[in-house]
Amino acid sequence: MKIELQAAKDLALRAGAILLKHYAEGFSVEWKGKNDPVTDADRASSRVLVEELHKRFPNDAILSEEEKDDLRGCAETGTDIVSELERLAAWW
Repeated sequence: MKIELQAAKDLALRAGAILLKHYAEGFSVEWKGKNDPVTDADRASSRVLVEELHKRFPNDAILSEEEKDDLRGCAETGTDIVSELERLAAWW
């Protein structure tokens, strides 16, 4: 459990830094549907989270709002759920 907790902390900080950089430099918003915005910052942070989770926990299933779900380890090992830290669209 210590490994998972440390990974969660590390990745939250890394994803947060990506979001803050986009917030400082500007970001674009797309609409996936009515009342369903997604920013380039959302996608960038989600991509990094999913990639790093795959590296650190290759047998885990990974569910993500912005990336394709990977259910390969759903019944056997852990399941990681990725949700953006904060939608930047709420700040504009």
